[in-house]
Amino acid sequence: GTDMTSVEMEADFLDRLYEATVEPNLWTDVLGQFADIMGGSEAQLSVQDEDTSNVRGLYVRTDPEAAQLYVEHYVKCNPLLKTTDLPLALRVLTDEQKLPRQDFVRTEFYNDFLRRFDSHSILWVRLALELPNTACMTVVRPSRRKPFCRADIAVAERLHPHLIRAYRLAMRISGLDQKNDVGEALLDRSIHGVFVVDMNGLVGHVNRAGEALIASGRGLYLSGGILRAASAEATRRLQALIAAACNPDVEHRGGSMVLGRPAHLPLFITVARIRSERFSLLGTRLSVLICVSDPEVTMAVPEQLLCDLFGLTPGEARIAVHLSAGRDLRETAKRLGVSYYTVRAHLARIFGKTNTTRQAQLVQLMARMIGPLSLREHE
Repeated sequence: GTDMTSVEMEADFLDRLYEATVEPNLWTDVLGQFADIMGGSEAQLSVQDEDTSNVRGLYVRTDPEAAQLYVEHYVKCNPLLKTTDLPLALRVLTDEQKLPRQDFVRTEFYNDFLRRFDSHSILWVRLALELPNTACMTVVRPSRRKPFCRADIAVAERLHPHLIRAYRLAMRISGLDQKNDVGEALLDRSIHGVFVVDMNGLVGHVNRAGEALIASGRGLYLSGGILRAASAEATRRLQALIAAACNPDVEHRGGSMVLGRPAHLPLFITVARIRSERFSLLGTRLSVLICVSDPEVTMAVPEQLLCDLFGLTPGEARIAVHLSAGRDLRETAKRLGVSYYTVRAHLARIFGKTNTTRQAQLVQLMARMIGPLSLREHE
């Protein structure tokens, strides 16, 4: 049986866990409570790219030097990450389930890193598998405490479904906030493909034009949720721009590139950092806006917008849209099923309402209305 103290600790932990889904600053409390429940000295919540070994996380009671050393070097020689448990699934694991203790204590990772910071036994809980990214909650015990055992695993397994659910909710809510940072409605109206990504290129939001671009398979695609180009070299250039946008030491963050495509006009890509000081699940949010212009894509001005801005009638708006697409008066009349003279009469009224005098001026005016999305840093 479980004593009442443990039951109360777990109940209080679950209350705080679900509060943290909408209050990201509470995740440090959650990690601290989880470490206490599991008898650990420290805890982390991290997301790691299994291909590149890039890791970002939230650390509680961890020596800052240890966190930095792990990210910069020891993540690459961690033998526990190189031992795959099959079938790969969301589960609770200890270091002894991944690698026999006698083998583990002979590794460089254990002797040069873990022992240096008095870390002896590790338990981690997988929260999400979106390969190549894996999200885990990890608890560490020092050498003065016994290694994690079957009873400890049972406690973690009891809490595991709640941890998974809370993590998913937190990421979903964080993603909604991220969309609001850049104006979701504005992005979805843009003719250009717009992607909001994190510092690793993981896409948090994509507008309709971006979805269409990905679906076309011409130039860009998603792999494991990460935006990539068709060639390895172009992908490296794109990732370098994202890294530059995230660099705090560079005054003008971001940049641009041209992405060539066989048998198609090239894509024009601009990358810029999004400013946001709000706290997200894994720390202060650092997001990057990627705007992709496809010269082969055209988009008409919405008819209702012309009615709202210039007071055009629905009939006049339809004619203006056809003219903005490069059609002459006779072709417009044929498509709309009206006479040439009717179109010409409407055009005269359109000129008056839009303060233009020639069809070329009218087309230029409407082209500006669907011009490139501004990529100034968002406050």
